[in-house]
Amino acid sequence: MAPPLSRKTSRMLTINLAALRRAVWRPPGNWLRPVHSWRHEPAVQGREPNLARSLTGNEETKVEWVSFAGRTVARCGLEEGDSLLEVARAKGVELEDACDGNLACSTCHVVLEERVFGLLDRPSDEEEDLLGLAHGLERCAPQPSDLDAQRTPAAARSAASSCSIRSPCRDVKSSLAMSAGPSEAAEAQSVARMQAIWEQDADLAICTTCGNQYSSVQGPQECPVCYDDRQYPCPTGQAYTSPRKLAAKTSFELVPEPEDERIIRIKLEPPVAIGQTPFILLTAQGVVVWDCCGFVSVDLMRRIQQQSPTGKVLAIFTSHPHFFGTSLTWAKLLDCKIFISKPDRLWYQRGLESARPHPDVAARKNFVVEVDQDTFTLPHLPSITLVRCGGHFPGSNVLHWDRDADAPQEQARRGAAVLCADTFMVMPDRKRFTFAYSFPNNIPLPPHDVEHIWTQMRSFNWSATYGGWPGRHILTDSRATLLRCARYYVKMEGHSPQAFQELREARA
Repeated sequence: MAPPLSRKTSRMLTINLAALRRAVWRPPGNWLRPVHSWRHEPAVQGREPNLARSLTGNEETKVEWVSFAGRTVARCGLEEGDSLLEVARAKGVELEDACDGNLACSTCHVVLEERVFGLLDRPSDEEEDLLGLAHGLERCAPQPSDLDAQRTPAAARSAASSCSIRSPCRDVKSSLAMSAGPSEAAEAQSVARMQAIWEQDADLAICTTCGNQYSSVQGPQECPVCYDDRQYPCPTGQAYTSPRKLAAKTSFELVPEPEDERIIRIKLEPPVAIGQTPFILLTAQGVVVWDCCGFVSVDLMRRIQQQSPTGKVLAIFTSHPHFFGTSLTWAKLLDCKIFISKPDRLWYQRGLESARPHPDVAARKNFVVEVDQDTFTLPHLPSITLVRCGGHFPGSNVLHWDRDADAPQEQARRGAAVLCADTFMVMPDRKRFTFAYSFPNNIPLPPHDVEHIWTQMRSFNWSATYGGWPGRHILTDSRATLLRCARYYVKMEGHSPQAFQELREARA
């Protein structure tokens, strides 16, 4: 993310407010080196910052506190021995507001002029380890400022790291822009908000078999999703759990796909319900979630947010009712819309219209978007397309991601990816697809529905397909594989390849 402020030639350090020690200005000596050499030279033991004395008296270094939105927050002088954090507090600079909402992270970004950046003290061994890659450089066209410094955009994405800010030359009238992500107080407030939302839904019933959540603590006598002939009820009778109970015994792990780390599975241990694994997609525009499950916790939602440089999730897309899970709670915690197929709206158990008012009704209107198009793309997410294939459910979707459009120019092209859940199922050999009206009950999908799936997908190109369970993926030539398997499936149901072709042409 590139915030709209820095200097003509500027560098950025990042410090963690929670870990900030007393950081002081002091005059440089001949041991000072440019900070960009830190990653390439052995770290030296840092000196005690209070031992150095100015040779020119108590001259002040002029400091300007500026938000990333360009608003001057305060001006002051910084004397030897002053720390940035102490001066900010003395001047009433609210660090959690400095970024004007442009950043959402747990670090504080400090942008300095290039000449000041080059005069910073060398870090200690400990600071070298903590600093990591928390600095960057970017040159842009300048705009004048009132302190004869010039502001330009600077890269602001960095590792969460910690270092001490040391003394630039006291003769330099530097202009400093400091911006912070949420302070500890703001961070605690965000967690408290999410915890309060989670508590509202923490005891709502979740079907132990399918993972769908209901708007009551008891849940219905029979789960409609499980008693549908595509699923099955628990052999020992209908049973429910809750987010609170699951949180006490379930752990989660974010597992990047080895061949593309921008695709991250959410794995649960032990698995919940039918073992669904949602996905996090790291697109160029931000984080997108594909499908949900029965598990939800504040920790998981925060981990999802942390995958984004802005801390925001752009959208949740779902395939079909077996992956609805606790998605309304996900949407409320992540503060984003969830997109479902309108033909499947009655299977979405939360917030169904009823004679009695319920908070879920309002939440559903606020967060759930019912999509009624065969293909759907959000203007701010041009690389993502929701494709309604039908078949397994009337509104069964897959997600097409043009990931090459989101990749850096120097990265090798991989082709687009499709996330299919079980709208079409990746078989265990990871070489073929199959189709079913009900997978657990072995009810086949009619040939015209198989043909319709191909009709919906044939206008898209893609290479890799990821299914809704770990290990279910086909990484190359997926489009041709889908057509071949659709023809084979129809043939094995007693229809000829010519019949498949006739159906395809008739429905084109």
